[in-house]
Amino acid sequence: DYRFHVKAYRQDDPNGRPVETEVLVACREPNTPLCVVDIDNTLAEARKRDVLFGEPNAMSDSVSVMGRLAKPYTVIYLTRRWDYLAKKTRDWLRRKGYPEGPIFAARGSGQVLDDNEKFKAGVLAKIRERFKGPGYGIGDQASDVLAYTRAGLQGVLFIEMCDLAKPSAVR
Repeated sequence: DYRFHVKAYRQDDPNGRPVETEVLVACREPNTPLCVVDIDNTLAEARKRDVLFGEPNAMSDSVSVMGRLAKPYTVIYLTRRWDYLAKKTRDWLRRKGYPEGPIFAARGSGQVLDDNEKFKAGVLAKIRERFKGPGYGIGDQASDVLAYTRAGLQGVLFIEMCDLAKPSAVR
């Protein structure tokens, strides 16, 4: 993998100002196994105000699980967060100890407001044109799983148990 610091120009910025950002170039064989994972409410306890202004907590055991999955799979983060939050998201993933991987985020408000399945299916279709290896997709919504399975990945629906259903709540 290669990491570059670049100045990029956004096509949708009316002021035409450059944005400094970090770009990860992940070079893989076409048959590389993939693990595509959603971020909000799958890896991050994501209340909107925490995502925008605070520091979301990592979901219980998600860092260690993703670390184990990163050994046989290339991890790809797929989120409908606005790409404006990409640096904050990348920094959060690093601080929490998640494995390195490319982040695919919504481009502008149009994709943020798009149907979740439509957005993710579109991104996955482009990824799967080049990378046809087996893999998994992990998310917290049925629409995540539908997008993953339509892209030929095994979908995993992550459901956080409420406090009353946890074994520690039963005495």
